[in-house]
Amino acid sequence: MIEKAYWVAFSRISGIGMGHKRLRAILEHFGSLKTAWLASKDELLQVPDLPADVALKLASNRYQISLEEGLEILDKHKASVILRSEPEYPQALLKLKNPPFILFYKGIWDSAWFAGKPVSIVGSRTASEYAMSHTAELSFQLAERGYTIISGLAYGIDSAAHKGAFRCPHNQSVAVLPGGVDQITPISSKLIYQVLERSGCILSEHFPGTVPQKSFFPDRNRIIAALSKIVIVSEAKPASGSLITGEYALELDIPVFCLAGRADHEGNAGSHQWIKKGLARLITSYTDVLEEFAEFTPLERSQAQRASHSNPQEEKQVHYSPPTVPSQPAEPVKPLFTANLSDSERFVLEKIPSLGSITFDDLVVLLALPVSELNYCLMGLFVKHKLIRRLGDGSWVRAT
Repeated sequence: MIEKAYWVAFSRISGIGMGHKRLRAILEHFGSLKTAWLASKDELLQVPDLPADVALKLASNRYQISLEEGLEILDKHKASVILRSEPEYPQALLKLKNPPFILFYKGIWDSAWFAGKPVSIVGSRTASEYAMSHTAELSFQLAERGYTIISGLAYGIDSAAHKGAFRCPHNQSVAVLPGGVDQITPISSKLIYQVLERSGCILSEHFPGTVPQKSFFPDRNRIIAALSKIVIVSEAKPASGSLITGEYALELDIPVFCLAGRADHEGNAGSHQWIKKGLARLITSYTDVLEEFAEFTPLERSQAQRASHSNPQEEKQVHYSPPTVPSQPAEPVKPLFTANLSDSERFVLEKIPSLGSITFDDLVVLLALPVSELNYCLMGLFVKHKLIRRLGDGSWVRAT
């Protein structure tokens, strides 16, 4: 932890032009950042590939930074650190030309999430309802099968990807941020952020408190791409930042899939161009991803395709049976205070039983709400209002 304190201290030094290359030069010259931090000005000036003005700024700026304060800030934000030299560090990031020396995270850290079947899903912040709904369902279907869903917490497709993963009891969802792990951007993603804190992971290469900057977004995208074994672009314009993630993926020889949408919708223009140029493959179902991972036999694929082409609403209407709730509860149900709920949240809450439980799919049938809206209401009732709770099988019941 002592060595980590010096890594944290170096990560807090900004505005002196010290990037990955110069930090690597310092580390190679001194052997450890502790030795470098304690080195004299003359010793810093002797580091190869470290310009004199940077060495002088480092020599003066380091005295303004407290080692103890850095660790206290991490504790305050309940953030942890993983160094590139540690076994828990995602080995996939080492494929990058400039892999982060240090990662900050909140929530759960499970190396198996990144070593197993990580899939990134990115796309437009102003996505169509079709792309949002398809993304949430695709994310859920993959997460249900043990895939780790990686995205960027942004509004639109990112949010839909995280929400889809939340429908699984074993939520394996990771958000990579362009600022510190305490920076919720946009603020509308606060509920998603809170769920990730409890059952997912929030990841960044920046020290807490670092405000997102325009130049940080491509850096964030390179991490999203490198952590993945497949990158899915749900909807993207020709100049979309999501395609930057795709470009990083192609450089790393990681397959890119694009969702096909309406030909006359501008938001699909970038995705369609990539498909036409052969840069990305068309994705129509989660089965395309399973096939890429060689998890499907031809028979299984045929069966899954038939299921995906059938009318899910009709099937659910045939097989659906409402949850059984005793007519005379064993004990009185406590009244719920719903004054602060939106009309949609109140509408959803009325369908969640106090005794027994109800699944997400049953709620979709009962309420006829878009998947994205239902997910948002459930998270509000769960995280913000604490009026419902999720059982181990993923079903919902009112909180007692």
